[in-house]
Amino acid sequence: MLNKRFVVLAATAAIAGCQIGGPGGGSGPGPQITAPARPSVDGQWIGTDGVAISTFQAGKFTSALASSGEILTEGSYTVEPNGLVKVQFYSVKAAKDVAANCLIAEGSRLNCTLDNGTQFTLVRKSIA
Repeated sequence: MLNKRFVVLAATAAIAGCQIGGPGGGSGPGPQITAPARPSVDGQWIGTDGVAISTFQAGKFTSALASSGEILTEGSYTVEPNGLVKVQFYSVKAAKDVAANCLIAEGSRLNCTLDNGTQFTLVRKSIA
């Protein structure tokens, strides 16, 4: 009878221990689930046509001719919580304000659409 009580007592203690300890056996909270980090657009991007290099840096957007460095556009950008990149800029060539919406594809491509419907793609420029 003593052995039976010992087994019941040991089982009760084991069950209580499982209920007191959190996941992983500790007494703290369980593992925290975090949302995956969105890729950053900060850095240099080049158009698939190779004509211009666009720079996104801390909310500032510029693009310049790849061949000469001549400034083509200057403006700003914001990244929405859903990953949409909204770009507002002044086009030197067209002498007007322009807007574009871009989505990050595969982390190294930006698929963009200008406010007039024209679509273009930028590819992250590799650091050499």
